Amino acid sequence: MRRQPLTKPQRTRAVQLYEEGLAIKPIAAERGSSYGAVHRVLQASGVRLRPRPGR
Repeated sequence: MRRQPLTKPQRTRAVQLYEEGLAIKPIAAERGSSYGAVHRVLQASGVRLRPRPGR
């Protein structure tokens, strides 16, 4: 069974959490979503993504 897409309020909250400094992985875990889904939401919302540690 595929995961359902993030709802509008979930997308807004994910952007807010990322802008407050939380990493994508914990945001995905809190939302019950995947890293890729949250990453795509952030990109689609025009959020400037921080570089990954060690890169």
